[in-house]
Amino acid sequence: MAGFDFSVCVTEDGMIYAFGGNAHGQCCAGDLKNRNQARKISCSGKVIPAKIVIGGQHGLMLTDKGHVYSWGRNNHGQLGVGGFADTANMVLLPVLQTKQVISVYAGANFSVALTENGLYTWGGNEYGQLGLGDKSNRFIPALLVAMKSIPVERVFASSSAYHMFILDKEDRLHAL
Repeated sequence: MAGFDFSVCVTEDGMIYAFGGNAHGQCCAGDLKNRNQARKISCSGKVIPAKIVIGGQHGLMLTDKGHVYSWGRNNHGQLGVGGFADTANMVLLPVLQTKQVISVYAGANFSVALTENGLYTWGGNEYGQLGLGDKSNRFIPALLVAMKSIPVERVFASSSAYHMFILDKEDRLHAL
């Protein structure tokens, strides 16, 4: 998987490696040094990744236990932990701990979690890409109320995009 200036790989046995630009901690190495070679991410072996997604300069991991971790750049709140501070280590998202998270997705500067109760979005919202009815950034996950009654099949977001598409279970496509 590749962001703007870094890449993340997951091995068959669940080890996570990152390399590339690291000015915002996007390589999750505990520091801000660029990485010319792949380096194991510090949580490897402590949690089992079910899914990892990469945004422009941030990452999200959904574990096999349904917990969501984030790391990297946070200039728009895309880490979902409150505030603007970047982090070079994985941080657990407390707001999502009580939710049944099914999947996670990342755009350039925003993040999405699909739960049994609906979609949660957070981060950059300058184009209304969070679908929350305004253009204010969100620093913690917010329920996407407009989609609450629509059964979501899949979300399409890209590390280089400032929008997302949502495919519902009736094969209708929603653009945000």
